[in-house]
Amino acid sequence: MQDGLDTGDRNLQIVDKGHLPERLIRLEQSGVDTAAAERTGQLEVRPWENAYLRGGRFDQQAMLALIEEVLDAGKRQGFG
Repeated sequence: MQDGLDTGDRNLQIVDKGHLPERLIRLEQSGVDTAAAERTGQLEVRPWENAYLRGGRFDQQAMLALIEEVLDAGKRQGFG
């Protein structure tokens, strides 16, 4: 992940909300400045409920739309 951040890629991670703090800690322990990456929009960590389960259930089209939104936002912000 650090290589991607170093080369200007945007990173979206989707985790269980109960594991979100642990995920951020692990990223920080591996050398990722999560606060800076989130601030710039280069890193986005979402709980499952705000990704796979938007609207309370899995919807393939909604998930594809979310991925497209994330990719478009990253392009607008200048990320690969």
